[in-house]
Amino acid sequence: MKLQLRKLPKLAEKCVGLIIQENPNKTYEHLIEPTCGKGNFIVAALAQIKSLRNITGIEIYQPYVWETKFNILSYCLANNLKHVPEIEIIHSNIFSFDFRQLKSASENLVTLVIGNPPWVTNSELGSISSENLPRKSNFKKNRK
Repeated sequence: MKLQLRKLPKLAEKCVGLIIQENPNKTYEHLIEPTCGKGNFIVAALAQIKSLRNITGIEIYQPYVWETKFNILSYCLANNLKHVPEIEIIHSNIFSFDFRQLKSASENLVTLVIGNPPWVTNSELGSISSENLPRKSNFKKNRK
């Protein structure tokens, strides 16, 4: 059975490429993707950053945790990677995740944090007592 080469999503591929282009002398050793979704940024980093030793992905949606793992495995097998960093995909909410647990694992490593920020609604921000709520107004003075 021949594996199909997985096409990298363009946004993730371009973001990682831009980071490398803007920081050509950096040797990234640890990657953190705080909302890894299906693993697009992780796979793009695997494809372009050969110095990675550790990768940590965090995802709240359990089916995406498994899809990320599958996508990483699929990419590694299809591309016959000789060196695969240590990879951990954690099922957790980044708003309650204790990032101190990553500190000891990455304290002496050059770390890159990359990815799409999470989408959060106003009601979710209110429920966690966030101070990042936008000011609301009703310029038409409507009641509904």
